[in-house]
Order: sequence, then C-alpha cells, then structure tokens
Amino acid sequence: ALGMNKFVQREMLRAADIDVPQSILIRAGEEGSADLVATEIGFPCVVKPTREGCSTAIVIVKAKQELISALEKVFVWDADALVEEHLQGMEVTVSVLGNETKEALPVTETPWGKNLGYLTLEDKFLPGGAEMITPARVSPELTKRVQDTAVKVCEVLQLVGYPRIDMFIVPKAEGERIVVLEPNTLPGITPSTMVFHQAAEAGMTPSQFIDHIIALGLDAHKRKKGPL
Repeated sequence: ALGMNKFVQREMLRAADIDVPQSILIRAGEEGSADLVATEIGFPCVVKPTREGCSTAIVIVKAKQELISALEKVFVWDADALVEEHLQGMEVTVSVLGNETKEALPVTETPWGKNLGYLTLEDKFLPGGAEMITPARVSPELTKRVQDTAVKVCEVLQLVGYPRIDMFIVPKAEGERIVVLEPNTLPGITPSTMVFHQAAEAGMTPSQFIDHIIALGLDAHKRKKGPL
C-alpha cells in the first residue's frame, strides 16, 4: 500500500535521505493551484495520478495554461494528482530479489519511446514497443549506487519478493543524482518486460526466475505474522 501511493512513499523515502522528485499534491477541487505549481515546481512539469501505474494518465505540462486540462485528465483516475519536476537524464530500473535478505539484479536502461518524453503503456507491454538495454550503459560505480539505492528503497518501504524500482540518473556538475521515481511492488511479468533480461544477466533462465519468486512468496507467507 505504501509503494502504491507515490506521495506518501516519497515522504518516507525523503525522510530516509533517498532522493525523490520535487513534487506537490493537488486534490480534486483544487485546480486553482497553478500559481503554486509555477512557484514550487516550475514548467515543464509532470502531472500523474498518485495511485496508478503503467504510465496511466501521465501528462507533461509545458506551460501554466495547460495545467487545468492535465489535472482534469488525471482526476478521471484518482482524486489526488501528483505534480513533479520534469527530470532530464537516463531512466533506469532494477529488480530486487529477496525477503529478509535482498539482492539487486543488473540495471536496465529504458530509453523513452515515441518521443512523448516518457514510456507509455504501449511502449512497456507491446512486443517491440520500447528499447530496453541490460545492463545499462553506465559505469560500475554508478551501477552500484543505483543497486544500493534500490535495495534501500525496499528496506524503507518493507517490500519483499521481486519489487522493481524505477529511477532517473540525472547529470549534475557535483555528481549524478540518483532519483527514485517509484517502486513497482508487484511488477508485471510478460515476454516484453525487462525483468527476464535482468534475470538472464544474473544467470537465471525464465523458468528458474519464476521458480525463485514463487519460493520467495511461499517463504514470506509461511513466516508471516500480520500483514506482509
């Protein structure tokens, strides 16, 4: 539940010194918040539902006058809209395997598709819809920073099994920002998703990977007291 609410989990991650996008929450009926967005976030910015996934209703807003229509699109899906800074850099994602002991898999680079400035639902799930590069074209040092950040996110939010963490690597003069967009608490597994690429880089066949996550699920339920 924490991982699905982008606003709440970002507050928790920020408190744990994990870099997350600068963002504000706008509730339905507060569409007059354009001045606040201009002051706190600026343009361009990204508007999305707080509790949806798979790029649902994402809008990149380039100017103040576009904000109301973007919010109306988001409010079809959620009563809460998240308005966040528009990050520029390399988008990456990494799965983390484990319950009590967690291990990050190799990092995947996910270039944007169709020139929309983000990966759409079609890009993510239709065969050939997006380019996914595993391992990501970054240094070993940067790879480790991304993997360590992903593991820390799972520890803070108490995620188990095979969550996948989406992040941006943002170039800065003083060193790259590793910015956590969101965790995928139960990521989809289809032939076109990157999780099998990461598993293959780690030496697992698809069937071995599925066997492993099933074993993790059985172990988690066997030992659980209260919610997972």
